Amino acid sequence: MVFLLRPVTGRWKIGTCDLEKVYFFEESYTEREGEIFTRKVSEFRQEKDGSMSCFVLSGGNFDSRGNVSSHSDYLFVRNGKNQYDFVIAIGQEGPDFKVISLKDYGDLTKEKAIELFEAAGYVVEKSGGIVDGKLTLD
Repeated sequence: MVFLLRPVTGRWKIGTCDLEKVYFFEESYTEREGEIFTRKVSEFRQEKDGSMSCFVLSGGNFDSRGNVSSHSDYLFVRNGKNQYDFVIAIGQEGPDFKVISLKDYGDLTKEKAIELFEAAGYVVEKSGGIVDGKLTLD
């Protein structure tokens, strides 16, 4: 299933959903006068062990106060039975960030996500997981 939505406000959403493969991809962005100033990509996939992996990539050209400030955030989460890992990385690309897709990689681990984010030029801000019921930072 493929979808494309464009409300009147200048926000776009495009994506795919494959229920058989347990895979979802969505990209949304906001544009004004032909210029994209916010963009977000969300992707979810079920792994072979039944856990779920997720990438959420976002970028914008303005901060929360409306000042010009290019920023990008990358988030990886993988959770399943007795498993929860995450990686948070930041960059300065704004909405022109490079999309790293789960589809391009096999079974993705926290360590591989860190490697991918760093190779794309992002700085890993935090990583960790839940161990014995407690949040642990690397």
